[in-house]
Formats: sequence, structure tokens, C-alpha cells
Amino acid sequence: MNPTKGFYCSPYCPQPSQPSCASHRPYPYHSCPYWTCIDHDLKTAVNRNELGISGFTIIELITTMLIIGMLSGLAVAGYQSQLKTQRADNAVNDFMVFLQSGRSAAITQRTEVILCPVDWAASLSGTLEANTPQSCGSRNAWSQGSIAFTDHNSDMQVNGLDKVIGLLPHEYIDIDVTWRAFRNRSYLRFNKNGLTDWQNGRFIFCSADMDPIATRQITVNSAGRIYPSYDYDADGLHEDNRGRRIICP
Repeated sequence: MNPTKGFYCSPYCPQPSQPSCASHRPYPYHSCPYWTCIDHDLKTAVNRNELGISGFTIIELITTMLIIGMLSGLAVAGYQSQLKTQRADNAVNDFMVFLQSGRSAAITQRTEVILCPVDWAASLSGTLEANTPQSCGSRNAWSQGSIAFTDHNSDMQVNGLDKVIGLLPHEYIDIDVTWRAFRNRSYLRFNKNGLTDWQNGRFIFCSADMDPIATRQITVNSAGRIYPSYDYDADGLHEDNRGRRIICP
């Protein structure tokens, strides 16, 4: 570019060349058949690339930041959903092992096994036996901790020949566990044949915000068989073993 005589001559010219630019064009004439002359006082209007200026405009920066913000929001929401479903799946997997261990012990040891909620908070300074609850806790406090033990004398307490089969501590963050069953008891009993003493029911796992994507269920029938829920229709929500949607209580 040549600023002499108060003119800038641009190669990006939409109109035929003007005589005043003929002697001041910065490029060979054949490189651009048209020239536009802009008064020196209006040089801010010249294309910034012609002046050697590079960078982004405010509008470009704001637009980029808005796009980044929206993508970040989607990523955080997706991570939170994944975290909730993972916690629910972990709780179901632990309870499946817990229930199957209790039923197996009842059959192999030929005695009753009780599974019930407890308020179990282990102390690092004590032994497992010292920290193990000796009786069932309040109703539907399964998410606070659970215990499975043999109950030879049917007194619902760990004593005499009774042995603890399994313990589940309180470690399911924002996941509530509810037991709903026939006969409306707060515990689950397996007899020596692995049956449930007519306590067919279901464990329902719900997130604290009742988000359906984190809702799970374990069904226990009267024969003692255990069935976890699945997403049978691939809609992102779990259904029970009969294909029905699971509703949090």
C-alpha cells in the first residue's frame, strides 16, 4: 500500500481503477485489474488484512465463548447423568451379591437367614466383630447399611450359633433403597430351602432427585429367585422383569 497524496490503494476493489491511483498502486498492475482509492482520513475502513492487522473481532470472540459455554454445559450434564447411573448400578450389583449370598447360606447351612437394614458405621480402631450390629435397624433404612446373618433360634438377633453372612456399609451417595414386599415386613427371610417365607417383593433404587435414568429394581419372588431390572426397550430407562416401568415410592 502507498499512503502518499492522502490515498490508500486496495487490491480488493469493486470498481474500476481511478486515475489518482495509477502512480501509487503497491502491486503490479496485472495483479488486480481494479483499484479503489480511499481517502487517507478514512483509513480505518481499509480491510485490516491490507494494513497488516491480524486477530479476532469482539463479535467473533463472544460467539466462540458462547459456543464453548454451551458445549461445556452439555458435557457437565452428561457427566452428572453418567455418575448417577453408575452409582445406581453399583448399588444394584452389591445388593445382588448380598441377596444371593444370603440365600446360598440358607440352603447350604440348612438354617434361616435374615437380611435387614442396620445403622452400621465401622470404627477404624475396632474389630469387625465389635462394629457389627447385633440386630436389625429401623424400617427401610437399607441405604444406611444392611446385614445378612444366620438365625438358628429365629429371634432376629446375632447370638449363639448365628454367623454374619454379609455386611453392606452406607456408601451409596444420593441413592435411596426401599424394600416393598408381601406381608409388609421390614426384613427379608430365607428359610433352609431358599424360599422367602411368602415375602415376594422388590428392592427399589432411586436417586435423590428421583431421576428416572438412575432408577433400578431387584425383584425377589416367593421361591427366592432374584431378578434385576434392565432397559429392555433401549429407551434409557429400566423396566422390571415384566417390562413395566419402575416408579420410585
